[in-house]
Amino acid sequence: MKRKTMITLALLSALGASSAAWAVDYPLPPANSRLIGQNQYWTVQEGDRNLQAIARHFDTAAMLILEANDTIAPVQPKPGTQVLIPSQMLLPDVPREGIVVNLAELRLYYFPPGENQVQVYPLGIWPVRSGNAGDDHPRGAEDP
Repeated sequence: MKRKTMITLALLSALGASSAAWAVDYPLPPANSRLIGQNQYWTVQEGDRNLQAIARHFDTAAMLILEANDTIAPVQPKPGTQVLIPSQMLLPDVPREGIVVNLAELRLYYFPPGENQVQVYPLGIWPVRSGNAGDDHPRGAEDP
């Protein structure tokens, strides 16, 4: 089996195994448009622990909320603070099929075949470690 096919199958399997709660579905815009979604606003409540909890509620990244709201406290925003949730985005300028990974945006776009929608998944990137809990050595840099 070709490597590209194997990678595609692995990604599709991961998407199928993951909960749909991690993705946000958007209807596809017309072919001459790339704009999807709509920005939202949230008023911080007493029970909101931190920005990460708010981000999880909207299936987005805390980093994106921080970039859109440069005046809020990142650790624990004050109750009553109005927070912009950046939910509007441009689709990558690529054919609308299969899987598209945009590392600059930390997003994965999946265009299901035969459906007029796109599923957007947040991505996270971290260094590869040796696999031992608490081991701070990157893979390949083990002590002799």
